[in-house]
Amino acid sequence: MTDVKCPDCDAAMEEGFVPEFKSPNSIIQSRWVKGQATLSNLMALAFGGHTNAMRVTTFRCPECGLLREYAFDK
Repeated sequence: MTDVKCPDCDAAMEEGFVPEFKSPNSIIQSRWVKGQATLSNLMALAFGGHTNAMRVTTFRCPECGLLREYAFDK
């Protein structure tokens, strides 16, 4: 886990994610892709052809409720 401090109140933030509901039976984790949301980029994501997509991790501050999203290199 990455230690992230809240930029507003300096509390330690909790790691989590925001699920994306593709259909009632399909839930995925958000991803970040460099560049514009072109049709070819979106089609590559839909069919698993985008190898440089990074998972988006969301951190929540338990003190003030702030959410921050990060796409860490892993």
